[in-house]
Amino acid sequence: MIDLDKILTVSANTFYESKGLNKKDYELVGVHTFGIMEPSASNNKVSPKSKFAQKVPEDAIAVTDYRVAISTYGYFTGYPNVFYEANGTALIPKK
Repeated sequence: MIDLDKILTVSANTFYESKGLNKKDYELVGVHTFGIMEPSASNNKVSPKSKFAQKVPEDAIAVTDYRVAISTYGYFTGYPNVFYEANGTALIPKK
């Protein structure tokens, strides 16, 4: 699983420039996940970002343009259920 510190909100171009990388050397792969965080999961510190990281390809050097949307709905257990949707762009070295 990718290190959570490598999931970034900056653009791919900003990342390439900051690291002195050539964007022609990388493939861009979209990553998307969504789900419901039950109250018990929230208590166990499971975050949308850690769920997202599980979907990132193993050979990615970073994820750029990371965005997450979180909303609550329903009180089926006395606590609100939390829905999340996250996406970003994985940067994968070309072979």
